[in-house]
Amino acid sequence: MKNFLKWTGIVLGGLLGLILIAALGLYIFGPDPVTIRSEVQIAAAPDVVFDQFTTYDYWDELWDVIDVTPPQGPEAGSRFQFVEPDGTVINGVITRYEEGHIYAADLAMEGIDAQFAFSLTLEPTANGTRAVLYNEGNVGGLMKVMMAAYAMTGEMDAYYDLVINRLKTKVEG
Repeated sequence: MKNFLKWTGIVLGGLLGLILIAALGLYIFGPDPVTIRSEVQIAAAPDVVFDQFTTYDYWDELWDVIDVTPPQGPEAGSRFQFVEPDGTVINGVITRYEEGHIYAADLAMEGIDAQFAFSLTLEPTANGTRAVLYNEGNVGGLMKVMMAAYAMTGEMDAYYDLVINRLKTKVEG
């Protein structure tokens, strides 16, 4: 029995050590900033896509949020807020707004050491619009470890692909 407990302790200690080393490795060598870029071709004019994106009543479906407080106006400096299903409150400030072409905002999560900047850029093409959704996250502390792990698994890319494809589906009907 003593031998079993000894080896169990060694194995569990080794696993714990590996987990700590992996977390430290992600913290030190993880990407900073974490960037995500999703692109899709939408069969509609840029102004149609832009109008759909800036319809805040639709953001609950687009971003999987439960509450949205839209900005007072579209100009840079306007503030908005949304709440994720887990209760995380995200405050946003529009940083760039060019009707029909660019929508950019800085996002901050309350209580989390992270700053995000996202943008939707629309370019006309022969077949409609090339839409690019881009996000750059500057994160610190444990959030950096989590974001690095998400980036390595492709989970964040998959989420942004889902969002931009939801926009495409909504526009193309």
